Amino acid sequence: MALLIQGCRQEAEAPDYSDFVHVVKKGQFELYVPPYLHPDRNVNQRAAVAYTDSLHNSFLMVYREVIPDTEDDSIEITLDEYAIYAAQAAEDMLTDASLRQQDTLTLSGYPALAMKYTGTYGGHDIWYCLTVVRTEAYFFQVSGWTLKQYADTRGRDLYNAMLTFYPYH
Repeated sequence: MALLIQGCRQEAEAPDYSDFVHVVKKGQFELYVPPYLHPDRNVNQRAAVAYTDSLHNSFLMVYREVIPDTEDDSIEITLDEYAIYAAQAAEDMLTDASLRQQDTLTLSGYPALAMKYTGTYGGHDIWYCLTVVRTEAYFFQVSGWTLKQYADTRGRDLYNAMLTFYPYH
């Protein structure tokens, strides 16, 4: 009986993307973004795309970095190594950063690591999520954050948006 209830609960918690906005960055990737987020290039000029909801202090950004050619040096930068590098920026930004969850995923056939953090920034309690994806030629970082009080609503939406990330080959 408990297994049946658990199965129903998981099905009921499936993300609803019906009102999310389909975003395509031509030749790079696509994903679905919560409808209350709006494009905002002023958040970070290095980001391939950046979205904000300033009313609720919620943000979503995607970065794309070329994987350096280190074949001559017999060095391969693994997803795990890049994830440590990417996570360090989040940990440096947040005071008292605490990794709450880490998941190994496959997004559109590519290996990915997803992490959820809590911490403090500018005196505000923050919920932060970061997903790192490795393709043949690029590393992608999809990051989102909101006030910790919105973790169960806006935070869930940001994490679910990351799960829709689809890099192009």
